[in-house]
Amino acid sequence: MDKKTIYAIVALVVVGLGVGLYFGFYNKSSKSNQNSQSSSPVQKLSIDQASKFFSDKQIVFDSNCKPTPDKLTVKNNSAIMIVNQGKNNTTFSLDQTTFSIAAGQYKLTTVSRKTLPATILVGCGADKTAASIIVQ
Repeated sequence: MDKKTIYAIVALVVVGLGVGLYFGFYNKSSKSNQNSQSSSPVQKLSIDQASKFFSDKQIVFDSNCKPTPDKLTVKNNSAIMIVNQGKNNTTFSLDQTTFSIAAGQYKLTTVSRKTLPATILVGCGADKTAASIIVQ
């Protein structure tokens, strides 16, 4: 492997660990935890930081659910980033899985399929076919 590939793998592992720690520990906060301090605080990546790692693996939706790009091609088992640049919380979907993303926030997820190539439809609000992800 060349150095560029090794650096890319290391970067994805670091981001994956950060996201895993966030969803595993920090996101489980309750009212009783809000006033206490953690001995090892975990910070969520800002949207700008995450965008740097996922510059070629992200779909950004505006307030009208218009995606950029509207078609994304990735390798199987790739982590992708879906960004809600709208001013309201919005419901998104990847095929049959739905989730909400707060205004100005993002979601990281991994796309994989057993049969390749495959197309995953990305829905935004009422438009269930706003974008597509081709998994190779």
